[in-house]
Amino acid sequence: MLDINLIRDQPDIVKKDLQKRGQEDKVSWVAEIRELDAEWKNLKLQVDDLRHLRNKLSLEISQLKKEKKDAAAALKRAADIPAMIAEKEGRQNEVWKRIEEKLMALPNVLHTSVPFGSDDDHNKVEAEFGKKPKLGFPAKSHVDLIEQLGFADEVQIYKNEISFVLTGGGGGPVPLPATAVLVALGMMTIGWRAERVRYAASDAADPAAPGFFFNSAAPEVRATQRQHAWELGLRHAPAPGWSLFGRAGRSFRFVNVDEIYENDAFFNAQFQILRPQHALTREAGAEWRGAGHALRATLFHTGVRDEIHLDPFSTGVGNRNLPPSRRQGIELDGTWRATGQLRLRAAYAYTDAKFLEGALAGGPFAIGTDLNIAGKRVPLVPLHKLNAGFDWEITGATRLTGTLTAVSRQFMDNDEPNTLGAKIPRHATLDMKLAHAFSWGRIAATVNNLFGSHYYTYAVRSAFVADRYAVYPLPGRTIGLSAELSMF
Repeated sequence: MLDINLIRDQPDIVKKDLQKRGQEDKVSWVAEIRELDAEWKNLKLQVDDLRHLRNKLSLEISQLKKEKKDAAAALKRAADIPAMIAEKEGRQNEVWKRIEEKLMALPNVLHTSVPFGSDDDHNKVEAEFGKKPKLGFPAKSHVDLIEQLGFADEVQIYKNEISFVLTGGGGGPVPLPATAVLVALGMMTIGWRAERVRYAASDAADPAAPGFFFNSAAPEVRATQRQHAWELGLRHAPAPGWSLFGRAGRSFRFVNVDEIYENDAFFNAQFQILRPQHALTREAGAEWRGAGHALRATLFHTGVRDEIHLDPFSTGVGNRNLPPSRRQGIELDGTWRATGQLRLRAAYAYTDAKFLEGALAGGPFAIGTDLNIAGKRVPLVPLHKLNAGFDWEITGATRLTGTLTAVSRQFMDNDEPNTLGAKIPRHATLDMKLAHAFSWGRIAATVNNLFGSHYYTYAVRSAFVADRYAVYPLPGRTIGLSAELSMF
């Protein structure tokens, strides 16, 4: 896989190498990867900011308790942060997956000594060994011989791959020559990983400390958990420009240090070592590429077990393993190179996410008890999502890009029973960016949310008042200017 740092630091080298290979349709990928990488870095920064805020709130809560002041508001803000971090990290992982898919499909950079040419006739002969045999007839390739001798009905050659469609001679076995016949099935990827994690947690509390009230030290806990992940992928090219692919894999997540220290129903501190979250994903699809254009369609199904999530309906503040859920749907995306300088792109996702079974216990102080969520939609997962944009290379050094994002309504966090009656509204935003490269670096101007839409992507339902919820509005129109200085 190509190193992402090469795309970050020396994109022109990668572009020139692709042109040298004659893979013009992949040159635009370099800009796509850089855009995705910028989005990934921005999401990482947001996650780091949220973690910083959580630590700051922890100190604030501690100080309020010492001063015997009401810490309910700060506790509520702190309780919301894990879900926000999970949302950002989920998007971050999604973006990185798209980056890796493109990096896997890019070839390694050729050595500078490799000559430029459309075929092997342009290769440079470095040395010859032995003597060439003199034949009394024109030499034929093994491909021609297999076809002419009737060992295959059809020979297909494209992109340096050869496949043979074999005959059975009236249903019988095919007599093959002594040399093996290569059947190009495509590319297969196989991976497996095992991991073990050990938890050793202890707590200490000073009853004489100011503001101690009813606090207590959490009992010591030790635990060991094991999980494994695997992936199997197949890709086959049945015709020039076309690819069929399929993938199946298992993934997992252990509870992290930020999610294990909570309170029980009596607000006593405790360590909660939850079961590992794991998921089984299957996807299949088709892809076409040619002349700078590309289309891809993917069907996917993911089953999630023991999802780690903040439990909003049990007394106290804590996390829990959610009942089983599944996410399935279709993803469509494509790019069209309208001209040598203008490229259009669009991606659409339909995701049907539901809980398969189960109920949330609730409690006497929550909005209900024994809350059935079987067949209910998973919060914070929109049914429809559309991304569209353009990339216009105005000059060799100036580039204008635009991205439209449209998302359908979705249930709010903590509304697993789907009974609130209000949802996060649908919204659409348009972001624009103009960048110009100089010999010493780059200057870029950005306008996010160009039309100043009023929207939010996260809202959380109250666990104690049935019709209450809190929203976190996102900025309106924002304008930014950035400069990059290249030191090498």
